Amino acid sequence: MGELFYRSRYTLSEPFEKDTALLLNSFSGSVDVVEARVAKRVKDSPQLSLDDSEDADRMLVERGYYVDSPDVEDAVARALAERAKDTARNSPDIKYMFGLTLRCNLACKYCWQVVEQKKARQKTGVMSAEQVAAAFRYIEQDMEARGKARAFISLFGGEPLIDTPQFHALVRTIGDETLARGHVVHFTTNGRSLAAYREEVERYRPSIQISVDGFSAVNGDAEELRRDQRAITGLWQEIRRLAKERATSGLFIRFLVTPETIHEFVALADQFFADEHLSSHAHLAVAPIQNKSAKTDPEVPEKFRILSLLSDALATRDYAPQIQYIDWRSLNLFAGLRAGVDELPAPAFFHCEANIDLTCFDQEGRLYACYEAIGDPQMSVGRYWPEVELDHDHLASYRDRSAFTIEQCSNCAMSPVCGGGCEVRGYKRTGDYALPFCDDLHQETALVMRNWPKMSRMLVGD
Repeated sequence: MGELFYRSRYTLSEPFEKDTALLLNSFSGSVDVVEARVAKRVKDSPQLSLDDSEDADRMLVERGYYVDSPDVEDAVARALAERAKDTARNSPDIKYMFGLTLRCNLACKYCWQVVEQKKARQKTGVMSAEQVAAAFRYIEQDMEARGKARAFISLFGGEPLIDTPQFHALVRTIGDETLARGHVVHFTTNGRSLAAYREEVERYRPSIQISVDGFSAVNGDAEELRRDQRAITGLWQEIRRLAKERATSGLFIRFLVTPETIHEFVALADQFFADEHLSSHAHLAVAPIQNKSAKTDPEVPEKFRILSLLSDALATRDYAPQIQYIDWRSLNLFAGLRAGVDELPAPAFFHCEANIDLTCFDQEGRLYACYEAIGDPQMSVGRYWPEVELDHDHLASYRDRSAFTIEQCSNCAMSPVCGGGCEVRGYKRTGDYALPFCDDLHQETALVMRNWPKMSRMLVGD
């Protein structure tokens, strides 16, 4: 008997055409199109001997689908996971988010914040000047303790750019304090009052993320964008002006799409990539709005239906690989192939920046490790005002979280991608911070692999 190898726990296979299948190893980063019989052998054979083997078997070992020892693979994976987290933690940059308010000048029915506010019957106060000063004192001390050189200060809500004297004053105070310290400003906005903040944009040159959900009119040169059926007049024109004049340090447009508005997204994308200023200075992303009341196959979540329709709609668009796809986690994995290589990005084993060092301030003096937790006192990790108080145990539940701290992740092939999933969403669903939040990652990955020809055209191009 020849040298014996063991199937990697991170190996997946899915047939996608007659006699053809896709192999994936989420740890080694390998992706290969193989004959269906080879994929079946992988699926059926936990062990592999190279004695008198064919070339395909040697490829399976060379590409990491089979390994020398499961124990060694696990040890290497743990070491690389720690190294990845250490690298992220040792970055000279750090991010802080100011949740100025939970109030918004829109009330989109699909907004998760609106839903949470209704559940909690929450009052939506506004951050005070005293709280802003306290937050910056906290930032100074925190950065010194962590050895950080530069901060990204993000204004978040609710809606941070509400057109009132109170909000203009807050934005200017935060912007001035940020620039005085040599840090970077970012706005996350629905864009409704963006034009009213031209002076602040010119002064601070922030990066800006703008969320939209459709054109008010699809045909012609539409100058209105919509949020929840309400047109925001002139927003598209304002976005194009910002890009043309290079008025910001970066524009990020996030389009929220349903099956019914995919044609609107494509219309916007056509205009976006036809505009040299937008295509060179801004980024376009698309994310699903999941309508739980929609009459779809219960076995096929709404976001999968959207993904399938989206891949069909973008099949003939050469710009499709330049689009960012949000809330489809496996797409971000496969998008790593855009560089023209046959390997995926290096595994991270942790979920997001909340697992590293993100800090969020709310309008009630509380601290959070994640912006999706803002407004829920049960998820607070401490206070920054009136006095600094830290819940070190709760904070550690974020910072220590990885695919290796959650028992259910120990044998999961997708743990390098998922990292245990979102702690906040997991807690909201299960009431337990220690449980994973897999959501529909496994189904989504299988869907992409089974439909690889058209998915690859959308993600990678020809």
